[in-house]
Amino acid sequence: MEELMKSVDLDETKALAFLDELQNENQVTLKKESGNVIIEKKTTKELIMSHLLRNREREVSVKEIAETYNLKRNTISNAIRELELKGKIILDRQRKKGQFTHMSLAGERTSKAITSPQVQHTKVSKDYRQEDLVKNDFQNSIEYLRSTNFNHVDFRKITDGLKLNSFTFIVNYVTPLMKRVGVLWEENLLSTGEEHIITERMGKLLVELINERNNKQGELVLLAPVENEFHTLALLSLELIFTDYNKKVINLGKPIPIEFFIRYIHETELPSWIFLSMTLPMYRGTLKRELKSLRTAFGTKIKIAIGGQGLTNEDKTKFPEANNIIVSNEDLDYFFQNVLNNK
Repeated sequence: MEELMKSVDLDETKALAFLDELQNENQVTLKKESGNVIIEKKTTKELIMSHLLRNREREVSVKEIAETYNLKRNTISNAIRELELKGKIILDRQRKKGQFTHMSLAGERTSKAITSPQVQHTKVSKDYRQEDLVKNDFQNSIEYLRSTNFNHVDFRKITDGLKLNSFTFIVNYVTPLMKRVGVLWEENLLSTGEEHIITERMGKLLVELINERNNKQGELVLLAPVENEFHTLALLSLELIFTDYNKKVINLGKPIPIEFFIRYIHETELPSWIFLSMTLPMYRGTLKRELKSLRTAFGTKIKIAIGGQGLTNEDKTKFPEANNIIVSNEDLDYFFQNVLNNK
């Protein structure tokens, strides 16, 4: 941004206003790194997807995109074909000479064709099995979860029909789907509102499944996010997996200061395990501080596991206070099959 201000002789206020206008027009993406604003120009494919997402209720012409972003048709043709091959868009070739002149998002025409819950259930269920679980393509699920046609009862029937145990359902479906949602949000292909709606709808399903399956028996396990970490879907996913094991699970859900967390343990029951979740890497310092506080308060009386998208393999040597560090599906599987029951 500093380079931009110098090159066009603008003060910071005018430069920010100019960039904000470009971002609203989906021409650029603004990111913050180390206190600086980084300007990234969107690729042609990103421009096309952004435009289709904003106009998902209709077909969009190639001419419209070309004129909106001042692009030549030859420039966008290759990008359009790439998106079609990846199954992101559908081209309308029902024109003379087979040329494509219009396009729409993959899945949008399907959703418009749904006229009843029964038809909706059958079609989406098929997509889930074939596209999402076999091909690891979650676009149809994402489209349905954010759609105004979404129906929780049908969604529950669809997921029940998959007949997956809790671990497989979380690892093969929920986790990769939500990671894809995160990527689309970062690329500005999903709005913040849409990301929240999808997360809320998925969370509602997990809570429902947990309430039905949790037997509240066995040793106590406490689940909690680190302080200031409000991404709690990972903990719901973990809680659901725990329902397949003979453990009494309490998920604190919302982040609380570590002092209050320790006080809660003193006033209730000493757990056999504590699991701390961290989704954002920026909270590494908070996680390290909380681990040290827990060790100071309880020593080795409690086993502690940590995990979440904010951790990588490189972090496995950076948190000596933790008994287990989970950063992959393999780590998670090993934890449940070998560590949890001391096998």
